[in-house]
Amino acid sequence: MNNKIKISKLGLEALKEELRVLVDEKRPKLVERLSYARSQGDLAENSDYQSAREDLEFLDGRIDEIQEVVQNASVIDDTILKTDGVNLGTTVTLKVNGKDHAFEIVGEWEADPSWSFDFNFITHLSSWNGPYWQESGR
Repeated sequence: MNNKIKISKLGLEALKEELRVLVDEKRPKLVERLSYARSQGDLAENSDYQSAREDLEFLDGRIDEIQEVVQNASVIDDTILKTDGVNLGTTVTLKVNGKDHAFEIVGEWEADPSWSFDFNFITHLSSWNGPYWQESGR
């Protein structure tokens, strides 16, 4: 990734904590599981070994992904938010099915792709956000 990734300070802290848990807690357990499975004999027919290896590969992929995001993060400075439009870090209120719902405009790494009213984060790249983003000249 060559582009800076826009993210809030809180979002970046959450990613760093996830990375810490993956590297310091989950990965050592998976390595131990893989080592134990390897010691059980024939690797070609050892489903525990195959499963542990796949899990470790998946986890390592997630670790690499988070490390790249953290390395390329551009933290949103919410102390200098403009009030003349919709920006990253601002909160907008939308009327959905007759009810008002507040949504925070966040970077793509903080938005919840399984969107629901329980997680009120919309990425600045969202199609919901598009008209507001265009109106504010962003």
